[in-house]
Amino acid sequence: SEPLQSATLEIIRARLDIQLGRLDRATVRASAAMERINPASPEREIAMMTILGAALGANDRDTATRIAQTLKRSSVDAAHLEIAQGTMNLFETSAGNLASVRSDLEPMAARQLEHGQLHYYGVTKLAIADCLRAEGRFPEALIAATESMDALRKSSAGMELAMAHSVRAWALAHLHGVESA
Repeated sequence: SEPLQSATLEIIRARLDIQLGRLDRATVRASAAMERINPASPEREIAMMTILGAALGANDRDTATRIAQTLKRSSVDAAHLEIAQGTMNLFETSAGNLASVRSDLEPMAARQLEHGQLHYYGVTKLAIADCLRAEGRFPEALIAATESMDALRKSSAGMELAMAHSVRAWALAHLHGVESA
């Protein structure tokens, strides 16, 4: 149908906006697409995942939490449910409880890798690397960031790949000096 094709095109444009760093624009496009899609359609979840990605990239905690809660209530996709729960856990934790967040994320990453969901795996490994960075665990952050980069290179994810490069450079600088980063 034409409204669905139009909405799908807007989601594609929103994902391009994310890759180009236009996160507010991506959120607007994906939100508009979501409003035009039948609530029972799988494309609606794709629009929500796009909004969630843009919100996380922009550090828009309110939007990310709202979308994660909606996904948690309405999704039937196991990967989307895990991502929604992981997002909610990430925002509910304090810096002192990052090990708990990681303990939730690590089995999620393993399942994503097992199911060949490289993009989700790469983003989850990036979240693990960020937790390890916040804990000052340089070697483990380096490993997680490198694994994230490897997966994201294969899934053509631009923004997240750049973020993984950043965590990897940080870990290398702390382990071997700035010139190695």
